[in-house]
Amino acid sequence: MPPKNYRWSIYRTSSLAEIEIWKIGKEVVSPKRELPLVGRGDLSAEKILALNLSINPATDPHLLHANVQGWKADTEKDRLLALKLSEAAAGYRVP
Repeated sequence: MPPKNYRWSIYRTSSLAEIEIWKIGKEVVSPKRELPLVGRGDLSAEKILALNLSINPATDPHLLHANVQGWKADTEKDRLLALKLSEAAAGYRVP
């Protein structure tokens, strides 16, 4: 489900090596969330855009950070979008 501010935080990592992706998670995401890093979900921009959501660069806290926006502010519609995104994502646990 989208967060309360309707900006789902993501990182544009398609050009990065695995070690660089995990480094962002460990050095940027985990400290910001104040939670241990347990895994990640990889999802192509095409899958996000196909659901009429947008990807908007937001370079704080990292140059590759972006927000997924365009949620419907409707619980049932947002739940369906979140489910479709989840089904399209590949999940990985921390190595």
